[in-house]
Amino acid sequence: MKMIILLILILSLLFVTPSFAQSTHEMLSACKSLMTNIKTSGDDVIFSNTFAEGKCWGAFSVVHSIINVVIIGETEPMFRVCAPDESKLTELISVFVKYADDNPQRLHEDFFMVAMNSLRITFPCKKTNFKEQKKKSKQ
Repeated sequence: MKMIILLILILSLLFVTPSFAQSTHEMLSACKSLMTNIKTSGDDVIFSNTFAEGKCWGAFSVVHSIINVVIIGETEPMFRVCAPDESKLTELISVFVKYADDNPQRLHEDFFMVAMNSLRITFPCKKTNFKEQKKKSKQ
């Protein structure tokens, strides 16, 4: 049941109309603010309570949850991102911020697609079976 709900969520994200989509420029601004103001205390992450920073954190919480979703019968994740299980939200956000800064020609594009592209480049899936790759990364 969880898999069906997650798949519906993912599909709804993919078919969002452009009028509701966040541009990379808008999300980059929010995420830069978050990364500038973030503080860590052990495993806790503390950031100011602004709407923009919360939007970035929330968006990447969803991204973090879906990047390793594997469709039944497939051998690699649906979005072809093979980030280590121990990767943190702050790491994913940093990857996006650096990529967006380095590729200003993509600032008008949809945030989700640019974020997935930045993560795919940083955490590519090897040609081996995804399940085997995950087992090796846990060892």
